[in-house]
Amino acid sequence: MKLQIPDTGCAKCHALTTAMEQAAQALGLPYELEKVTDLNRIMSFGVMRTPTLFVDGKGQMRGEVPSVVELKALLQPPDDSLRKLRSSIPPQADLRGIATEVEVVEHRDVAKAICQEAERFSANLISIGSHGRSWLVQSDSGLGCPRRDEVQQTSTFGRVPT
Repeated sequence: MKLQIPDTGCAKCHALTTAMEQAAQALGLPYELEKVTDLNRIMSFGVMRTPTLFVDGKGQMRGEVPSVVELKALLQPPDDSLRKLRSSIPPQADLRGIATEVEVVEHRDVAKAICQEAERFSANLISIGSHGRSWLVQSDSGLGCPRRDEVQQTSTFGRVPT
């Protein structure tokens, strides 16, 4: 697993590096950690906020220092629940041109996690389910999460399928 942290020398970048090493070592995962300090390389990543974490070339976290627990959850190999979530997508979705993606996101602020994922996917509709119940969060613009207060009021679970 390749971990990259664009490091501008700020305290948050250093804290992310330390927490990332602790998380990877605690899980016993083989990893390569690269601190990218060259400004031109940092710009080539498209990084606008630091600290930022890339796992195997994919941007995972931006602008905050997650806890070691959150980083461990991010690095852990997917468990059986992810396979179950993927199998719940009707096969007709792809035939009808409906793009789907399933991920499990753990974050201390569930509403913020939902909004970040909606922005990352430019989603204009999110279906959220928990304990046999489901509801929809809709955005007119396709970016951001204009109904964040509603998401905060109704979201009480820590693992958010997106």
